[in-house]
Amino acid sequence: MRVLIVEDEVRLADALGQIMAEQKYAMDIVYNGEDGLDYA
Repeated sequence: MRVLIVEDEVRLADALGQIMAEQKYAMDIVYNGEDGLDYA
Protein backbone atom coordinates (compact mmCIF):
# COMPACT_ATOMS: atom_id res chain seq x y z
CA MET A 1 0.00 0.00 0.00
CA ARG A 2 1.25 3.49 -0.84
CA VAL A 3 0.24 6.42 1.36
CA LEU A 4 0.30 10.13 0.57
CA ILE A 5 0.96 12.39 3.56
CA VAL A 6 0.03 16.04 3.00
CA GLU A 7 0.98 18.18 5.98
CA ASP A 8 2.20 21.76 6.17
CA GLU A 9 4.00 21.24 9.49
CA VAL A 10 7.31 19.78 8.31
CA ARG A 11 8.30 18.26 11.65
CA LEU A 12 4.93 16.53 12.02
CA ALA A 13 5.01 15.23 8.45
CA ASP A 14 8.52 13.87 8.91
CA ALA A 15 7.58 12.20 12.21
CA LEU A 16 4.56 10.55 10.57
CA GLY A 17 6.77 9.44 7.69
CA GLN A 18 9.26 7.88 10.08
CA ILE A 19 6.52 6.00 11.95
CA MET A 20 5.00 4.77 8.70
CA ALA A 21 8.40 3.68 7.36
CA GLU A 22 9.02 1.64 10.51
CA GLN A 23 5.75 -0.17 9.75
CA LYS A 24 6.96 -0.87 6.18
CA TYR A 25 4.55 1.48 4.38
CA ALA A 26 5.60 3.08 1.12
CA MET A 27 4.76 6.76 1.11
CA ASP A 28 5.16 10.15 -0.40
CA ILE A 29 5.31 13.24 1.79
CA VAL A 30 4.43 16.71 0.55
CA TYR A 31 4.21 19.90 2.55
CA ASN A 32 1.38 21.78 0.84
CA GLY A 33 -2.00 21.14 -0.71
CA GLU A 34 -1.02 22.08 -4.24
CA ASP A 35 1.74 19.46 -4.32
CA GLY A 36 -0.69 17.01 -2.70
CA LEU A 37 -3.11 17.43 -5.58
CA ASP A 38 -0.29 16.89 -8.07
CA TYR A 39 0.75 13.66 -6.34
CA ALA A 40 -2.81 12.39 -6.00
